[in-house]
Amino acid sequence: MKKTTIILLICLAILFGTTKHLSAQLDWTKSVSNPLMSPGNDWLSAGFPFINLLEEGDSIHMWFSAATGASVSTGRMGYAGSSDGIVFDILSIPVLEPSLSSNFDSEGVFGASVLFDGSLYRMWYNGYNTQPYYAGKMEAGLATSTDGLNWTRYSENAVLPVGPAGSWDKNWAFQNTVLFEDGIYKMWYTGFDNDYTRIGYATSLDGKLWEKSIFNPVVEPLYFNLPCAQNPRVIHNGDIYQMWFNSSNFTGTEYYIYYTWSVDGISWEADPVLVLSTGDAGSFDEDWVWHPFISYKDGAYRMWYTGFNGTEYSVGYATDFTHVGLPENKLSIENELVISPNPASNRISITSEYNKNSDGILTIVNSLGRKLIEIEVNELPLQIDLSGWDPGLYQARLNFGEKVLCGKFIKVPL
Repeated sequence: MKKTTIILLICLAILFGTTKHLSAQLDWTKSVSNPLMSPGNDWLSAGFPFINLLEEGDSIHMWFSAATGASVSTGRMGYAGSSDGIVFDILSIPVLEPSLSSNFDSEGVFGASVLFDGSLYRMWYNGYNTQPYYAGKMEAGLATSTDGLNWTRYSENAVLPVGPAGSWDKNWAFQNTVLFEDGIYKMWYTGFDNDYTRIGYATSLDGKLWEKSIFNPVVEPLYFNLPCAQNPRVIHNGDIYQMWFNSSNFTGTEYYIYYTWSVDGISWEADPVLVLSTGDAGSFDEDWVWHPFISYKDGAYRMWYTGFNGTEYSVGYATDFTHVGLPENKLSIENELVISPNPASNRISITSEYNKNSDGILTIVNSLGRKLIEIEVNELPLQIDLSGWDPGLYQARLNFGEKVLCGKFIKVPL
């Protein structure tokens, strides 16, 4: 027992050191305005399975995939514009159609990543040439535009093709995020070998000729005890890369959104954290929360995602509780809840030097972001019984007045 406890403490200590990157990712709140976009007529009849946004000044551009069916579908790329990220005006016609030949994108196009250099828009998109779309190859192509609406394919061939027979991406190699940094295009993509979906990484000097990383796949879901990993959305925020991606339950009936981070974009250091789950029965996202797009601006995280209810795809929106929706003078103070003992086995005491007699709400979540406690507090210190709690890392947050006090503790076996 002693040896097991020591090993657990070492592992949790490593995770404890990474939680400064995870703590802002546990409080995503779905918008009351959801769904923002619902299926329409004709080419929009099944909705929007993939979305990508680009913020340009006061405007938000969205390039979305439009589907005509849940699995057998002619995928097209459409465009919608917005000034607030909530209300979108949808262009009535597609901006990119499937090719008319037997090319890699002859049956459908989907999943744009768009960059703008001030004069030229570059769109990396994906194509398929079989029905249903997932039955054959899915690969990434490139198109360019001067206005974001009229697109010209760079080539009839994929710029990121599937891998050779026996490789981890022999069936699918479709891109999900492209960044341009220090003269290098960086791509994170989904690969599939007919057994597992995994996440890979590739780089390019011109956006046309891509070199897949020798370290691929860079996110191996089985290592994290997840059944799959796909649809990575990556941003470079300060000194770290942050990734949100999809994984499912082990039956494949529901998809959730997970979060992890990396220093170099290749070695993803933290165990993924579940940050957004499916909605209630009857909701637009009751089966999947899918293909997230995340923006970080002015200290706030915003997420647009696709919700799937078994037959059609709609667009949802969520914000990070810890950054968005608080008064401007709200103060979040990390590590100002004093929790003892820490590590703890059966009971903790929570106190603080701030407003010991103020009324507030105490919330405790585990490392997956699942809420264990939410209670009213009118006096500190407060005693919490940990009986029945699993060993692991927990985060406590006390909201009162103009402050949000935070603290972390480790629960070890009895």
